[in-house]
Amino acid sequence: MTLISGWQLLDRVGQRGPLLADGANGTMLMSYGIPAEDVLGANLTQSDLVKRIHSDYVDVGTQLITTNTFGLRTGGGWAESALAGLAIAESVAADAPREIAVLFSLVSSHVVPEQENLERIIQEQASVTPLLLLETCTNMAVISAAVAVLKQRLPQVPLAVTCHFNNDCKMVDGTPAVECAKLLSNLGVQALGVNCCHSAVAVFNVVSQMHAAVPLPIVAQPNAGQPVTASDGTMHWQMEPSSFSAIASSLARLGASVIGGCCGTRPEHIRAAAKVLRSLNTL
Repeated sequence: MTLISGWQLLDRVGQRGPLLADGANGTMLMSYGIPAEDVLGANLTQSDLVKRIHSDYVDVGTQLITTNTFGLRTGGGWAESALAGLAIAESVAADAPREIAVLFSLVSSHVVPEQENLERIIQEQASVTPLLLLETCTNMAVISAAVAVLKQRLPQVPLAVTCHFNNDCKMVDGTPAVECAKLLSNLGVQALGVNCCHSAVAVFNVVSQMHAAVPLPIVAQPNAGQPVTASDGTMHWQMEPSSFSAIASSLARLGASVIGGCCGTRPEHIRAAAKVLRSLNTL
């Protein structure tokens, strides 16, 4: 069986250097013509496309598949879309030629209102225990409430939290990276880190500060630069895979335990990251 649990994934962290996560799902779906407002519903209406994107990431070397469930709102079939998203990711991991873990992506502000559905989804769908991922978090009070609910409802499920930081290494609510790391560690999360920052330098600084502050795996998922808006209103990310590979190399040297991509990253970026991590004897 190639689908491994979140706990097994955490056991592998640090054994051979950083693990390689996948890149973006939402912006990838948008690049195939899916409107932003329909990205999450694609688990139900475009399941083959969602599956293909996951498979493309596996083909270029990723060791972690992130579910296409970030941004789901309460009501409007939240549970059905999330259930389908988890099922798709698990099916791809189960068919992979090597061990793959699934990150079940969540928005921190949706955890409390959807706690019963989350518990049901894990119980009904999960073949193995996934790693829950609260990503792009911006407010420590909201994170704390979400973590408390998950620890109570799903104590058997490991949890990672990644936050969005400004260039001054502070979250939107003003929490500095070091304080964030220490608070998350005290809340009992299994891994923590940063995603979706405005610049690679901010990601570097946050990773360095968090790595020095707490003895937990650090997750780093930078964007492919900043988006450029075309005349038709669509957004495009112009960072070349070679530039992303250099970022991945720097993150590995700064102590990141899991390295992947956020907005604008594609399989080409993850392939380039895989190549450079292999050159560092980490994959």
